[in-house]
Amino acid sequence: MPDGRRHTPISAEEIKKKQVRADTLEDLHRVNVGLRSTNAEKWEVFARGRGWALNTSKNGFFYTQNDIPSVIIERMSNGERRYFFGY
Repeated sequence: MPDGRRHTPISAEEIKKKQVRADTLEDLHRVNVGLRSTNAEKWEVFARGRGWALNTSKNGFFYTQNDIPSVIIERMSNGERRYFFGY
């Protein structure tokens, strides 16, 4: 990852169980925070290099949900969702 940490890809088991591991949540938190940082270009390259779609928030910043299906995100608590998206 652009911050020097190792990325842990989402596992098929997480998708199957419709629940993400703490490592996956932490990775996406760091990526989404990075996409709103002063070094956003590095994070855009990182996300796009993995084939992740980048979406634009209503505030004009990029965010991603990696390959995590929306059904998993919808099952998260509000606090987990906010953390996931980097708030």
